[in-house]
Amino acid sequence: MALERKQQENDRNNLQLGGSHAVQGVCLTLIKEDQYLWFDVSNATLAVTNLGDLAPGDLVNIEPAMRLGDSIDGHLVSGHVDGLGTIRKIEPLGDNHLVQIGFGRELAPYIAPKGSVCVDGTSLTINKVDNHTLNINLIPYTWEQTCFHTAQVGARVNLEVDLLARYTVNALKQLPKP
Repeated sequence: MALERKQQENDRNNLQLGGSHAVQGVCLTLIKEDQYLWFDVSNATLAVTNLGDLAPGDLVNIEPAMRLGDSIDGHLVSGHVDGLGTIRKIEPLGDNHLVQIGFGRELAPYIAPKGSVCVDGTSLTINKVDNHTLNINLIPYTWEQTCFHTAQVGARVNLEVDLLARYTVNALKQLPKP
């Protein structure tokens, strides 16, 4: 997979060959850098993410891995996509935007109001959850500085649930039944 390089100069210092980088929230290894950024992507990754939906010229969210000691601005994100969601609604709310995303029932135990979710690599707060649909409210900065300003109703998005929710639910499943 090749991505055309259209980044700010200060962002270039954060990209390292062999390093892990989140592309649309998917952890990938940068293998080559020229006019494009090159990543190997397996068929298994294409099957469970929206990377195969991308077309030449599409904007993507890309972020280098966090280093020990870095500030945590949002929530912990691993780049391991848990499932796909579908944008059901995009509605302006003053300067903000409400984005409604449908998700599969397998993710329901991990999605909670005021909890965190990573959508295409962007750490966000869940405002509302109802019938396998979550609402997020995007402030103008997030709307403009991520790919959300190009999002379309019906588009598939990569969802990564909160790590703490994932481990908590998993631990509770391991408890012996009374």
